[in-house]
Amino acid sequence: EPFGQSLRQRTSGLLTNVLDRCLSFIAEKLFGINLKQEDGGDDDPSEWEGRLDYINQQTSRIVRQSELQINEKLKQSERRIQEYDRATKEELQRDISNVLQAVVRNR
Repeated sequence: EPFGQSLRQRTSGLLTNVLDRCLSFIAEKLFGINLKQEDGGDDDPSEWEGRLDYINQQTSRIVRQSELQINEKLKQSERRIQEYDRATKEELQRDISNVLQAVVRNR
């Protein structure tokens, strides 16, 4: 059994190492958090404040970009509606003019 127990410990240690590396990679790439820092640890309130500030900045940036895109789409839609209204009004004026000319000719 010592061999089996040793194998379990080594496997567990290997998995822990892989998970630690994955978590460190994800934290750094997605949130800009370096988990490998040895100065402060997870209990340091200023570190959490920094993380929250970073997340707040990123979400604010995403919201601003989304608002700009939505506003641009709204402006494009308003322009298309105005162009359609203008074209419809001109077509209606032509039709009325043609009807009036036909009425005048047939008098």
